[in-house]
Parts: sequence; structure tokens; C-alpha cells
Amino acid sequence: MVSNSVTILSNPLHNPASVESVATASYPWLVTLVLLGSIVPVVPTGAVVSAAAVVAAHAGGVHVGVVVILAAVAAYVGDCVTFALCRGGSRPVIRWLGWDQDTKGLVKARQRLEDHGVQALIVARLVPAGRIPVIMAAGVVDYPWNRFLPGGAVAALVWAMAYATLGLVGGTVFVEPWQGIVVVIAVTLAITIAVRGVGRLMARREEAH
Repeated sequence: MVSNSVTILSNPLHNPASVESVATASYPWLVTLVLLGSIVPVVPTGAVVSAAAVVAAHAGGVHVGVVVILAAVAAYVGDCVTFALCRGGSRPVIRWLGWDQDTKGLVKARQRLEDHGVQALIVARLVPAGRIPVIMAAGVVDYPWNRFLPGGAVAALVWAMAYATLGLVGGTVFVEPWQGIVVVIAVTLAITIAVRGVGRLMARREEAH
């Protein structure tokens, strides 16, 4: 009995009640980091959602649903703020936030948006580093709010579900929550780096031609 108590105290994530407390305590951080990362692209928001979902998976299915909802709402609000700033045409603000993109990238993003609409917003949300160029392009071409709002909502929800699913898998595969967190963060960061590397390589090849 004493040894079991010592084990629980030494590693509180072995205790279901403690896991639930950690999951609940992570909600404000989840919302803050996803919202911040959706406006200023310095936070790996996908990794944040996956990590929160790992803990949520160990706390219970209800918590995973909460993670999805909170992440989707935070991402959606952040995207709307980004779109509003881009649509307002505030170039100093855009440069300060690190959103400056090359003209060719904006032209391509604008074309994708005009050709595919909501689908382009969803794909941009899922692809690392693909969101900002499309939202900037939407602002440049004065994409209507009544189309951006529903499209952005669907994109944010799909994105949150995708990364929460990755965290859910990590949370069920590994016995220890911290193991799942480490793995899903490593996987999401690796995907981000790989996608950005491929994008840069393709851009260089196009410039060479």
C-alpha cells in the first residue's frame, strides 16, 4: 500500500485523477498557444494540439473532444484575425508579424483560392506553412467575409481533428503519457520540417527554370 502511494506521488500521471487534472489544466495553455500561433507563426500549433490530445486520451474520451473543440475555436479566431489584418492591407503589421511572402507565392495561393475556395482553405490549414500565404492572398483579393467565415470554420475543425487524432493514437499506443507527448511532438515537427524543405526545393527548381 505504501509503495503504491509512493509510486503515484513520484509520477502523478500514473494516477487517473491526476491525469484528468493535468488535462483540464492544459486547456488554457492549449487555447493561448494555438491562438497565438495562428496569428504569429512562431508556435508549432499542430504539436501543441497533439500533445494535449495525448494527455486527454489518458484522461478519457470526453477530454479529447474538448481538445478538438478548443483547438478548432482558437485556430478559427486566429485565422479570422490574420485575415482581417491582411484584408486591411496594413503592410507594416504584416511585415512585423513575419508574414511577408514572395510575390510568386502569393500569386499561386491566390489562384488556388479562386479555383478551389473552401478546399484551398482546408488544405492550407493542414499543410505546414501553407496557411499564411493563402490567407494573405485572400486578404489581397478582398475575399468576401461571408465565404471566408464558413470555410475557415471547416478548415479549423478538420485541422484540429487531424492533429488530435495523431495525439489520440500516441496516447493509446504508449503506456506513459510523456512518451506519447515526446513522440507526437517529434512526428509533427518532422512533418513540418520535411514539408517546408520540399516546398523550398520546389521553389528553387522553378526559379532555376
